[in-house]
Amino acid sequence: MKPPTHPLLSLLASVLTASAFQFPDCVNGPLAKSKACDVTGAAPERAASLVDQLTIDEKLVNLADQALGAPRLGLPKYAWWSEGLHGVAGSPGVTFNTTGYPFSYATSFANAINLGASFDDNLVYEVGTAISTEARAFANFGFGGLDYWTPNVNPYKDPRWGRAAETPGEDPLHIKGYVKAMLAGLEGNETVRKVIATCKHYAAYDLERWHGLTRYEFEAIVTLQDLSEYYLPPFQQCARDSKVGSIMCSYNALTIQDMAGGKPDEIINLDWTSHGEVGIDQLSYGFEYM
Repeated sequence: MKPPTHPLLSLLASVLTASAFQFPDCVNGPLAKSKACDVTGAAPERAASLVDQLTIDEKLVNLADQALGAPRLGLPKYAWWSEGLHGVAGSPGVTFNTTGYPFSYATSFANAINLGASFDDNLVYEVGTAISTEARAFANFGFGGLDYWTPNVNPYKDPRWGRAAETPGEDPLHIKGYVKAMLAGLEGNETVRKVIATCKHYAAYDLERWHGLTRYEFEAIVTLQDLSEYYLPPFQQCARDSKVGSIMCSYNALTIQDMAGGKPDEIINLDWTSHGEVGIDQLSYGFEYM
């Protein structure tokens, strides 16, 4: 007698076969016998093993957010830019199944400014957990990556900024609580992260375009007190306390008044002992310290 099968199994199999992203073959592929495929190894060692096997040309084409992979090693293309601010969203790293269910949609929750207004960190955690569970499913079946450029933790200081809906609010203490709960939901509390979240934009970013000045040309001039008491506490939660997987640099230049020594990147790397990724947004190539 033929064993019964669930009607979704064949559908999921066809979806997986037709998916946009495939994982490296760690059984019979070129990387199978390298440390890169050793799931018991430490992540830095596995990454170093992979990089050691890349040629210079292969390294160069994998530096952008649309990494081209290395067919010679069976390393597929990878889009680092996936969005999940209030649910898995259409972005370079996320593809929805246009042929129908499953993966034709994802749950859309309230925007961050509304979720933050609930002042309910337990709810924030549950929302983050739901987003990362769906994100992981999208990744497992090749419809999404594992790197999500969320949450936006910049304090909402000026309504003219235009990105208020992305932020939890204006109070840095409130944002820290929101971020703690959201990151716990997004990344999980296990040894393997559900997804890699990205706290952005570090730091003092709240201008898109104003009187012909764009975010790429803007120089934020802040006092050391404003930096430490207002702009940085959410990032302290991200890097030091929640140990987020990634932090994104801001677009703007940053001048800190009354600062005798040290730089914002040294705060993350030395004072907060961050060991995660440091990313840059599309068309933004880092920022200056004055």
